[in-house]
Amino acid sequence: VPYSILIFEPDRRLKFANKSYLEKLDVDLDDVQGKLINELELFINKETLQKLLDDTLEQKSVFNNEIKVLHPEKGEIYTLLSYQPVTIDEKQHYLITSVDITKLKLLENQLKEYNQQLETIVHQRTEDLQSVNKLLTNRNKELFTQREELELTLKQLKGVQEQLIQTEKMASL
Repeated sequence: VPYSILIFEPDRRLKFANKSYLEKLDVDLDDVQGKLINELELFINKETLQKLLDDTLEQKSVFNNEIKVLHPEKGEIYTLLSYQPVTIDEKQHYLITSVDITKLKLLENQLKEYNQQLETIVHQRTEDLQSVNKLLTNRNKELFTQREELELTLKQLKGVQEQLIQTEKMASL
């Protein structure tokens, strides 16, 4: 089971910890059973632990709260932490579950990095295309102007040619 599951008594002492939790900490159930929640090695910062303690006192439920844990041997670990009150043997207990999402978080960060790189490439290529497009548009305007000038010159030459033909005709008469 990839989920770590902990069940706490109403006085916030650990009643049960599953195999996944025990293996992650490399401890036996006897080592942690009966300990208070703040006596366990959860490797979460003080603010997160205090919020967890406050929420358990208020009987709040929290689902899939992403937290970063600093494990002394494994470094940064990202986990989804959920907790909620449950009734066992007609007593209010607290169920805490967590799942390690470190690999997913690393992949998410890689995807964000790749996305940023792609956005940079797209931005650069867009700028290049805009620059080339502007250059081509200006060149097209120049060619259009030159064509208009050439057409006007051709029209004038045809007019001069017509006048020369008329002058030749008049001279031969």
